[in-house]
Amino acid sequence: MPYSPGKPWVAVVPVKDATRAKTRLTGESPTRRVDLARAFALDTVAALSSAPAIGLVVVVTSDPVLSVSWHSDSVIVVVEVQRGMNEAVMTGVAWCRRHHGKSSLAVFPADLPCATAAATQHFLELASGYDRAVLPDLEQVGTTALTARAGVAPRPSFGPRSLAAHLASGAALVEGRGLDRLRRDVDEPAHLRAAVHLGVGRHTSCVLANSAPDGPD
Repeated sequence: MPYSPGKPWVAVVPVKDATRAKTRLTGESPTRRVDLARAFALDTVAALSSAPAIGLVVVVTSDPVLSVSWHSDSVIVVVEVQRGMNEAVMTGVAWCRRHHGKSSLAVFPADLPCATAAATQHFLELASGYDRAVLPDLEQVGTTALTARAGVAPRPSFGPRSLAAHLASGAALVEGRGLDRLRRDVDEPAHLRAAVHLGVGRHTSCVLANSAPDGPD
């Protein structure tokens, strides 16, 4: 199975079926909202898979388009009908523990269109000093990354006020310069405008420009 040896991290990305995602992006047509949700996921995975410390990205999704979108040794898709984000995370974690039990895990939501390999790498370097670590979104309410060392349960609590839940369960707070692009998740129109200001990936850029990219990076 695909994997890059010598890289200490495996990333898990739960991806909701785009037809049911991003319902808070008001003002967008249903078709464009679906396109944006898929573009966010493609840009997120592209950034993570380019980070030097990540040997594999495990995408857990039931989306029929995204489930066949990646053709790379650095990305594997676990297809599952999802009951919720935390359940999808644990499906990915279980897969990783079976196949790459000596790797540390990093969980990222699929709505980080501003993410870059550099920001991801910087965060993982900071997080590596803790058994579990959490990266807050720019509003200091949600979570844009959760990590766990090999052998440590990640204990995901994604959902409303997930940052407080992760901190209460003992995860260390990671903050610092150079992380804003990894902290800008997109749920609402204001978030999307802020993301565009920071700079989004090519898939999101193409949707916003009403054109279609060739395929995943």
